[in-house]
Amino acid sequence: MQLGKTKQEPTAHQKVFRPVCQNVNRALGSQLPQGPFDFGLYFKKWFFLSAGWKCQAGTGRDLEDNLASSLNLFNQSNRWDRSQAVAALKAKHQKLEAATSALMKLGYELHSREFNLETPLILGLGDEHPTEKGFRFDWTQGIPFIPASSLKGVVRLAWLVSHLNSLSSLKEAEDFCQKLTNDKLEEAKRLPEGALALFGCGGDQSRRGRVIFLDAYPTELPRLKAEIMTSHYRDYYEGKRGPTEDQQPNPQKFWAVDPFLDEARKQPLTFVFRLLVAPEIALDTAQKERLLQAFEAALRKHGLGAKTAIGHGRFLEVKTSPTRLEEEESKELKRPPTAEVWERANLSWDPGSVTLTATRGKDKAYLRGKAAVNQVLPADLFKKIVEKRKTAEARVTVQDFQIIKVEPF
Repeated sequence: MQLGKTKQEPTAHQKVFRPVCQNVNRALGSQLPQGPFDFGLYFKKWFFLSAGWKCQAGTGRDLEDNLASSLNLFNQSNRWDRSQAVAALKAKHQKLEAATSALMKLGYELHSREFNLETPLILGLGDEHPTEKGFRFDWTQGIPFIPASSLKGVVRLAWLVSHLNSLSSLKEAEDFCQKLTNDKLEEAKRLPEGALALFGCGGDQSRRGRVIFLDAYPTELPRLKAEIMTSHYRDYYEGKRGPTEDQQPNPQKFWAVDPFLDEARKQPLTFVFRLLVAPEIALDTAQKERLLQAFEAALRKHGLGAKTAIGHGRFLEVKTSPTRLEEEESKELKRPPTAEVWERANLSWDPGSVTLTATRGKDKAYLRGKAAVNQVLPADLFKKIVEKRKTAEARVTVQDFQIIKVEPF
């Protein structure tokens, strides 16, 4: 990749290359695009090559450095119409709020927090791209975002690190690490029960996690910036010779989300993170607290995205006024609780999470802890459901998605 050629338009010694058919390429023309368009599609489908380049077996691609022109295109409004992306971002937050409202009516507990980006965020660096330096945009809207799967992975890591630090002896810590990294064991046997209850494992529905992570989006359309990492000992890292000072530095540019919305670096960029906790976890104060601590540690200490080892992708929570969903939740909490009776509810026992579940159609209620279940279940039902692990029907009294009474027919 040739560095330093940063003109905004292709020059005479450049030509545009796009992985599309000849007719489509001709229709697009040779200039940078303009108007409202999906910037993520532009990033993946628009490249500059040297004019004399030809595709030949065994030769590398001499790509021009179009990083500066692309970043300028995203950050400025002179060609790309940012208004469409701004509207799409607003609509995305509205859809996410609607989804969380629906899940809260099913008993899930919402935890929505806003964090300021403290250091540049590098997303999707390993994604496929002709320059071998990818970047993650929302596939349909072309907006930088943090996938829910990435957030879940880092929160799980933070939870496991916290669990490791809580062990009382070095022997316990060594045994935990050996078990966790033993590829011969299935994942369900490697993870602690608390981690399995929160994050689940594998594709089996019976082992699904009890926490729903949603994609995280910025509150406003961010700015993008270039980050550079320079390898000073290229031959050494390739295993050819030692780290001597005569080796040529090899600077590598890649895309990143700027922590600030303005060039003066006074207005920080804020992301909204949303996770929903299933009722049985919400009722377990200790388990929920450990989850939220891991969530905060993931953003503040571990970081998201690539290059976190050198400080990228760190966040700091901001105190905001209550959101609409939080206000609705507060109103619900102020209402006096009402109990309802479910006739012929189906009762089942999950020994892994130590939870009794009552099901009536699509509605579910829970009671966690063997001692608590023993108090509400009649002896014959306790023996059948808990000890023999069979399902049974009963008359169940439910309040706020929690089982408070069980009666046989």
